[in-house]
Amino acid sequence: MTDKKLPQHYQKKRLIGKDKKTEDEFLKRLMDRPAKHVGKDVDMPSFNTFWRWLQKDADLRERYRQVMEGKAALADAKIHDIQEQVRDVVRDAKDGLITKDVAYVAIQAARLDIDTEKWRAAKYYPRMYGTDQKVEVEHKHSLVDDLKIVSERVAQREARTIEGTVQDVEVEDDE
Repeated sequence: MTDKKLPQHYQKKRLIGKDKKTEDEFLKRLMDRPAKHVGKDVDMPSFNTFWRWLQKDADLRERYRQVMEGKAALADAKIHDIQEQVRDVVRDAKDGLITKDVAYVAIQAARLDIDTEKWRAAKYYPRMYGTDQKVEVEHKHSLVDDLKIVSERVAQREARTIEGTVQDVEVEDDE
């Protein structure tokens, strides 16, 4: 046997009990890394364990939601930084410091980065950054009720027509 230490993800994990300190540390690490990666750390619970904790604990769910909103805001900030970098590349291309081909490649790479960050933001906080647009409609009346009202009005008009009564209509002369 060698004295080399195994990489962290190969080391045997010890059982981690659920406590506030472990939850807070998991959420802190979650700001920088995906949950699956945090779950592979030796001193952290597995992703599946953390997920079970989320299902059972409303307070932990709320804190997790806040972390996801924070990650979405970070993705939004990264998009802004990338936009600034693109502006610098365009300025350098106009000044002749870089060729147009180099600028084109940099701009295409920036587009990919922006699309990736937009996807992440939508994944972390779909209500704010998602692309799905849902319209909620509240029906106060059912279609059957509306049809009954319309049929009653039609019957009333037919009854007036049969009786021969016509409502007085005033006609104004243009003179």
